[in-house]
Amino acid sequence: MKKTVSLLILCFAFALAAVCQARPLPNSEFSLGGLNVTHCTLDYASSIYGEPEYITDDGRYFQYHYGESVLLKGWRGTDGTIHINYVSTRADNGWGTPAGLTVGMNKSVATDLYGYESARYDKRSGLYKTIYPHIGSGSGAGMFVYTDSQGIIQRIDVID
Repeated sequence: MKKTVSLLILCFAFALAAVCQARPLPNSEFSLGGLNVTHCTLDYASSIYGEPEYITDDGRYFQYHYGESVLLKGWRGTDGTIHINYVSTRADNGWGTPAGLTVGMNKSVATDLYGYESARYDKRSGLYKTIYPHIGSGSGAGMFVYTDSQGIIQRIDVID
Protein backbone atom coordinates (compact mmCIF):
# COMPACT_ATOMS: atom_id res chain seq x y z
CA MET A 1 0.00 0.00 0.00
CA LYS A 2 2.80 2.44 0.88
CA LYS A 3 4.50 1.71 -2.43
CA THR A 4 1.30 2.40 -4.34
CA VAL A 5 0.69 5.71 -2.56
CA SER A 6 4.33 6.74 -3.03
CA LEU A 7 4.15 5.86 -6.71
CA LEU A 8 0.94 7.87 -7.16
CA ILE A 9 2.47 10.88 -5.41
CA LEU A 10 5.55 10.63 -7.61
CA CYS A 11 3.43 10.38 -10.77
CA PHE A 12 1.34 13.36 -9.67
CA ALA A 13 4.49 15.42 -9.01
CA PHE A 14 5.86 14.67 -12.49
CA ALA A 15 2.52 15.44 -14.11
CA LEU A 16 2.26 18.73 -12.23
CA ALA A 17 5.82 19.68 -13.19
CA ALA A 18 5.08 19.01 -16.87
CA VAL A 19 1.94 21.16 -16.80
CA CYS A 20 3.69 24.01 -15.00
CA GLN A 21 6.65 24.31 -17.35
CA ALA A 22 7.03 27.12 -19.83
CA ARG A 23 5.99 26.39 -23.37
CA PRO A 24 8.76 26.95 -25.91
CA LEU A 25 8.38 30.27 -27.69
CA PRO A 26 7.19 29.92 -31.28
CA ASN A 27 8.79 32.07 -34.02
CA SER A 28 5.73 34.35 -33.95
CA GLU A 29 6.61 35.39 -30.37
CA PHE A 30 10.37 35.66 -30.83
CA SER A 31 10.41 39.43 -31.14
CA LEU A 32 10.25 42.61 -29.11
CA GLY A 33 9.09 45.97 -30.38
CA GLY A 34 8.27 44.38 -33.73
CA LEU A 35 11.87 43.30 -34.26
CA ASN A 36 12.26 39.55 -34.73
CA VAL A 37 15.77 38.49 -33.71
CA THR A 38 15.94 35.58 -36.16
CA HIS A 39 15.66 37.59 -39.40
CA CYS A 40 15.77 41.33 -38.70
CA THR A 41 18.55 43.76 -39.56
CA LEU A 42 19.66 46.85 -37.69
CA ASP A 43 19.01 48.89 -40.86
CA TYR A 44 15.37 47.76 -40.68
CA ALA A 45 15.19 48.78 -37.02
CA SER A 46 16.58 52.22 -37.91
CA SER A 47 14.01 52.59 -40.69
CA ILE A 48 11.23 52.10 -38.12
CA TYR A 49 12.61 53.78 -35.00
CA GLY A 50 15.03 56.26 -36.53
CA GLU A 51 18.70 56.60 -35.86
CA PRO A 52 19.80 55.42 -32.43
CA GLU A 53 21.00 57.90 -29.83
CA TYR A 54 24.44 56.36 -30.08
CA ILE A 55 26.18 53.33 -31.55
CA THR A 56 29.05 51.29 -30.18
CA ASP A 57 30.92 48.92 -32.44
CA ASP A 58 34.15 46.97 -32.61
CA GLY A 59 33.98 46.34 -36.34
CA ARG A 60 32.08 43.06 -36.10
CA TYR A 61 29.62 43.48 -33.21
CA PHE A 62 27.35 46.48 -32.82
CA GLN A 63 25.12 47.97 -30.15
CA TYR A 64 22.37 50.47 -30.98
CA HIS A 65 21.22 52.50 -27.98
CA TYR A 66 17.80 54.18 -28.01
CA GLY A 67 17.98 56.25 -24.85
CA GLU A 68 18.61 54.42 -21.61
CA SER A 69 15.77 51.95 -22.11
CA VAL A 70 16.26 50.14 -25.43
CA LEU A 71 19.35 48.26 -26.58
CA LEU A 72 19.79 46.35 -29.84
CA LYS A 73 22.82 44.16 -30.48
CA GLY A 74 23.91 42.69 -33.76
CA TRP A 75 26.76 41.28 -35.79
CA ARG A 76 28.04 42.06 -39.25
CA GLY A 77 27.52 39.32 -41.80
CA THR A 78 29.89 38.57 -44.65
CA ASP A 79 27.71 40.72 -46.93
CA GLY A 80 28.12 43.73 -44.60
CA THR A 81 24.55 43.55 -43.29
CA ILE A 82 24.16 43.93 -39.53
CA HIS A 83 21.80 41.28 -38.14
CA ILE A 84 19.95 41.67 -34.84
CA ASN A 85 20.45 38.90 -32.29
CA TYR A 86 19.44 40.78 -29.11
CA VAL A 87 16.66 43.24 -28.26
CA SER A 88 16.18 44.60 -24.73
CA THR A 89 13.79 47.06 -23.16
CA ARG A 90 14.10 48.35 -19.61
CA ALA A 91 11.20 50.80 -19.37
CA ASP A 92 7.46 50.99 -19.92
CA ASN A 93 7.96 52.60 -23.33
CA GLY A 94 5.54 50.70 -25.55
CA TRP A 95 8.05 48.05 -26.65
CA GLY A 96 6.45 44.67 -26.13
CA THR A 97 6.05 41.15 -27.42
CA PRO A 98 3.51 40.27 -30.14
CA ALA A 99 1.21 38.95 -27.39
CA GLY A 100 1.41 42.31 -25.60
CA LEU A 101 3.80 41.66 -22.71
CA THR A 102 5.54 44.90 -21.65
CA VAL A 103 7.68 46.26 -18.85
CA GLY A 104 5.51 47.35 -15.91
CA MET A 105 3.13 44.38 -16.07
CA ASN A 106 2.87 41.75 -13.38
CA LYS A 107 4.79 38.52 -13.99
CA SER A 108 1.46 36.65 -13.87
CA VAL A 109 0.74 38.04 -17.35
CA ALA A 110 3.90 36.33 -18.68
CA THR A 111 2.88 33.13 -16.90
CA ASP A 112 -0.59 33.26 -18.50
CA LEU A 113 0.88 33.92 -21.96
CA TYR A 114 3.92 31.66 -21.97
CA GLY A 115 3.53 29.17 -19.13
CA TYR A 116 5.26 28.92 -15.81
CA GLU A 117 8.97 28.76 -15.30
CA SER A 118 10.68 29.32 -12.00
CA ALA A 119 12.54 32.59 -11.59
CA ARG A 120 16.14 32.69 -10.43
CA TYR A 121 17.81 35.62 -8.74
CA ASP A 122 20.28 37.28 -11.10
CA LYS A 123 23.11 38.93 -9.13
CA ARG A 124 24.23 41.02 -12.11
CA SER A 125 20.88 42.78 -12.54
CA GLY A 126 19.58 42.49 -8.98
CA LEU A 127 16.32 41.13 -10.40
CA TYR A 128 14.63 37.74 -10.74
CA LYS A 129 15.13 36.23 -14.20
CA THR A 130 12.66 33.89 -15.88
CA ILE A 131 13.68 32.17 -19.11
CA TYR A 132 11.23 31.20 -21.86
CA PRO A 133 13.26 29.13 -24.38
CA HIS A 134 12.83 29.49 -28.14
CA ILE A 135 11.96 26.57 -30.41
CA GLY A 136 14.74 25.63 -32.81
CA SER A 137 17.43 28.02 -31.60
CA GLY A 138 20.66 27.27 -29.83
CA SER A 139 21.26 27.05 -26.13
CA GLY A 140 20.64 30.36 -24.41
CA ALA A 141 18.14 31.59 -27.00
CA GLY A 142 14.79 32.79 -25.80
CA MET A 143 12.98 35.51 -23.94
CA PHE A 144 14.26 36.60 -20.56
CA VAL A 145 11.80 38.37 -18.26
CA TYR A 146 13.28 40.21 -15.27
CA THR A 147 11.05 41.07 -12.30
CA ASP A 148 11.53 42.85 -9.02
CA SER A 149 10.71 41.33 -5.63
CA GLN A 150 7.03 42.33 -6.05
CA GLY A 151 6.75 40.44 -9.36
CA ILE A 152 6.63 43.54 -11.58
CA ILE A 153 8.43 43.20 -14.92
CA GLN A 154 11.42 45.55 -15.06
CA ARG A 155 13.15 44.32 -18.20
CA ILE A 156 12.53 42.03 -21.18
CA ASP A 157 15.30 40.62 -23.39
CA VAL A 158 14.88 38.55 -26.55
CA ILE A 159 18.09 36.76 -27.55
CA ASP A 160 18.98 34.44 -30.40
